[in-house]
Amino acid sequence: MRFQFRIPGTTPLVIGAAERTTLASLRAKALADPSELSVILAQIKTKEGLVVHMARMRDFTVKLPYGFLVTFSIETGWSFGTARHMSMSSRRRGAVPNVPAIELVMKELGFIGGVKACASWKEDIGYGQFAINIVQPYGELNEQGESDSVDRSAQEETEPCLRAPYLDTATSRHYKNL
Repeated sequence: MRFQFRIPGTTPLVIGAAERTTLASLRAKALADPSELSVILAQIKTKEGLVVHMARMRDFTVKLPYGFLVTFSIETGWSFGTARHMSMSSRRRGAVPNVPAIELVMKELGFIGGVKACASWKEDIGYGQFAINIVQPYGELNEQGESDSVDRSAQEETEPCLRAPYLDTATSRHYKNL
């Protein structure tokens, strides 16, 4: 069974068995090969390092129907521990995914509590395109790659520990807060 979500004037997002399998594979790949935040922050300070980082992220990116791209990584070394990090964009110039579409993908990648339970920001990825980034901390993983995250969807504001260090990195347009 395929689920399609569409708001008038937007690109539809289709999540069916094939897309669930694709996202599950992406999740497993990220869990098997986490990124270290200090390495990312060092890489994006130089043009050469940014190229290396972007190449790695391409390996953790999947295409969904109708032009959506999803990048997912597990990042260690945050002040609070380990985090899930998802970036979702549309290949349509100037378009960004809407919240219900983002939350459909988040659920498949193991996020808990929706967008309100996470740190999020809009990222200029160049060429008139933008991505929505979502970061959520989680506790220790069990053998199935599941975590003991607490559903914080009732929180009104994101905790200070969730403010992404990327936003303070002025050396790259890829991580500026818009």
